[in-house]
Amino acid sequence: MGIGALKRLCDGTAELKSMRTLPKFLGRGVARAILGGLITLARAEGFARLSLETGTSEEFQPAVTLYTRHGFVAGEAFSEYTNGPHNQCYHLAL
Repeated sequence: MGIGALKRLCDGTAELKSMRTLPKFLGRGVARAILGGLITLARAEGFARLSLETGTSEEFQPAVTLYTRHGFVAGEAFSEYTNGPHNQCYHLAL
């Protein structure tokens, strides 16, 4: 139905990697369940912060809404990313 992953970063934080939901399961809470599970896992593993990078175009708005509903806030770039006109970074303090 869907997939998501965490990448452990060397500074004691984790990155939420690309999350995907199969098209026929969109709107059924799959992404919400995956995100909730990954947040729980990151907390259990003792990470202080969970970060992600996503796009800025309209097609990314459902994902941004999901992230902000779970407490992520827009912030500085991290790891190898830079914030720009086509991408943005979000963080969740754990």
